[in-house]
This record gives sequence, structure tokens and C-alpha cells, in this order.
Amino acid sequence: MKKLVIFVLVLCVPISVAQAREVSITMNKVNANGIGDAIGVVVITETESGLQLTPFLHGMPAGDYTFSINETLSCHNSFSSTGISLPAMAAGKSLWRLPDLKVSEDIDTYQPMMLTEVGFNDISRRSIVISKRVNSTLGYTHGGERVACGSLEQF
Repeated sequence: MKKLVIFVLVLCVPISVAQAREVSITMNKVNANGIGDAIGVVVITETESGLQLTPFLHGMPAGDYTFSINETLSCHNSFSSTGISLPAMAAGKSLWRLPDLKVSEDIDTYQPMMLTEVGFNDISRRSIVISKRVNSTLGYTHGGERVACGSLEQF
């Protein structure tokens, strides 16, 4: 009888197995003409401490880039007051900046980047933007011309 009671208790205890969600976001080139060809994906994996983003990119010119999550979903261009097309500016301002991305000619897979204490709900309906890195005269770096963008649809 004692074994039966233990067995029933074990069955009644809720068992939860956390399954990490993972999504792949297609990254497209952006320029003054609009959204261009796909250059790869960013795989976003949910972890206990936040989101891990791993870029798998091809065909990007060698150089240093900033990598950010921006406020809106759109990767489309917006226009300046003089009518100049500004690539991916409809993505809005940067909300979370990730570590800079150094692109080499012979590398397509990059080190994972962590966005701590952030979940899928936080980044849903936003965009990932890759910009050329610019060194400020004040000693910090920031994103310059936007070169790639991916939309983070609701998961």
C-alpha cells in the first residue's frame, strides 16, 4: 500500500520540462533601393539567462559592424526631409545593442551573443539591424549606415 501511495503522489506532482524555443530570422541586405537579397540567418535561442543570438551570414564585406535590436518591425527605408532614401530607417532607434560583429572574408558563422534578462516577448514585433561600425571622436562606437535587417514577427 505504501508503494501505491508514493506512486500516486509522484503522478500528481506536476512535472515540467522546460523546452528552449529557437527561431531563425532571415537577414536581408538593405540599401537606398530597399530590401535586397538574403545574406543568412540569425538563430535566436531562449536560455535561462536570456536570449542567445548566433549569426550565420554570408556575402558581407569584411569589416566591423554593430548589431542591435530596434524598436519597430519594419526593415523598409524611410526618407529624409530632402527625399533621400535612408536604408532600414523605418526600423527605428536601437533598443538593445549587442557586441560588435567583426566580419572576415572567410567566416560565415560567428560567436553567439547574449542578450541577458530579455525574452521572446520583449523582442517580438521588433527588428534586428546590422550597421557599419563608426568610431566617434568622443571614443565610443555607434552604428552608421544600415546594411542588413531582419523582422522579428510575433513568435
